[in-house]
Amino acid sequence: MDKNSARASEGVAVAVLVVAGIVGLLGYRSCMAMKMDPASARRLATITLPGGVSFQAQQDAFLYNLAHFLADTADTSVPKTFIFDELNFDSGATTLTAASGETVTRLTSVLAAYPAVNVLLVGYADSTGDLAANRALSLARAKTVAELLARNGVAPGRMGTDGKGEENPVASNETEEGRARNRRLELVVTKK
Repeated sequence: MDKNSARASEGVAVAVLVVAGIVGLLGYRSCMAMKMDPASARRLATITLPGGVSFQAQQDAFLYNLAHFLADTADTSVPKTFIFDELNFDSGATTLTAASGETVTRLTSVLAAYPAVNVLLVGYADSTGDLAANRALSLARAKTVAELLARNGVAPGRMGTDGKGEENPVASNETEEGRARNRRLELVVTKK
């Protein structure tokens, strides 16, 4: 093989290695993104409620699990707790983020489809800040959601609210990710 052929072969080999490296890196980043955000790996499912209202929800997410529990007449185990996974508030406030409005709208549809159901909305906070302030904020956030549901037609007598502050953490308060998980709202089905 002459020098020009050898250089061409080396050039092709380097190009193949570069392309393989790029493909490998993109594949690795895609896998890491799925590991970091398991919600992105969930599939959408259509939920059809009594009365014919339908919407898309991520499988094994809050609305999907709640709707399936309420539809299952054989499962009468109450109280049953569901953690909102697509409901967020502005930092330190009771104002819902714009993206959270859809969750409340769909929850209204679910509760309207099951008029015998009663729920308790329970707010939680992370451990940063004042204990009393965290409890007050968590209660105010639960009341905000209850008021929105009532404005959309859910009878206020079917809903209760509570604020637990930093009680019952579901993750470590040592990391931002853990604190974010602890700042949550739960819906407890108290009557089915």
